[in-house]
Amino acid sequence: MPRSKYSKKQAKRDEYWVEYKKSRLYIGLYACEHGVSAAARFYGCPKWIPRYWRDIIQNQLVKGTPGGYRGLKYGEVADLDIQELIWLNVQKFMDFNIPQHISLLEEQTDILFSRSWIERVLRSWGWTWKKPTKTQIQKYTKENMDYYG
Repeated sequence: MPRSKYSKKQAKRDEYWVEYKKSRLYIGLYACEHGVSAAARFYGCPKWIPRYWRDIIQNQLVKGTPGGYRGLKYGEVADLDIQELIWLNVQKFMDFNIPQHISLLEEQTDILFSRSWIERVLRSWGWTWKKPTKTQIQKYTKENMDYYG
């Protein structure tokens, strides 16, 4: 018996959110046609609401699309191109540290990069900042990297 009550409550919530979303989209459409101030006056809401929903309607990238991988920063194709460029730079300039790689990338692409994003890309490839010591030298030989990598 409680399960059916929960289902009815959930159905009401779902119905409410659908109506809420529709009303916000109507506010955004009105703002696209007549302007933000006019939409705020017509619907009796603060200006940020029509501005926000107008931007959502005009540019789907403002909020993104539901579902999918959330780790993309510049778009799927651009992220792959940038990662390829990072890979080529790392192969070419192995002695560079992270800030040097970032400045090189910014010169090549005219895009500002954060250190954390670059580190996340490198970490996803198995990159490590550990420095081999005398006891770890065998750990980083080409044969071991090929065998365990």
